[in-house]
Amino acid sequence: MNEYDEDPYDGDDDEDVETELGRVPDYIFTIVAEWVLCADTIPGTDEVVAPGAKTLYWALTAHVNQEKKKRGDTSVWATQSALMKICGIKSKTTLRKYRDQLKRLGAIGWKTKPSPKNPMRKRTTYIVHLVPEAGYKGLPDVASFHIARRKAPSADA
Repeated sequence: MNEYDEDPYDGDDDEDVETELGRVPDYIFTIVAEWVLCADTIPGTDEVVAPGAKTLYWALTAHVNQEKKKRGDTSVWATQSALMKICGIKSKTTLRKYRDQLKRLGAIGWKTKPSPKNPMRKRTTYIVHLVPEAGYKGLPDVASFHIARRKAPSADA
């Protein structure tokens, strides 16, 4: 047994935790914007941002065309069934709920138009926002999350 085999959750719940970079891929990977990760409620409401909504944001970010992203185009094309499968979402109702939460959070937007291949079908283009809107009142990053957590009356905050 080496230092990496010990159970990190065996002991004091408030012990300090550090992270370090492990294996590095030679392929594209996706990181979630910290402001979305740290979002606890939809601004102006008490509605909790569901973990599934954050997973959907991650999946949408992963679908952004990497070559276009270099030029500033952050549009995403993915079918509802593909998003549901990759996120483990069981129904279109739940997918819409998470999508709507992300829109109200300001993390995504979308535009819908007729499909060029079949005008009877719709094509939805998701716009993924990597930074919050001006005036966003939520926690901007993980450092702010930990500062707020330390100031909270309970360690579970």
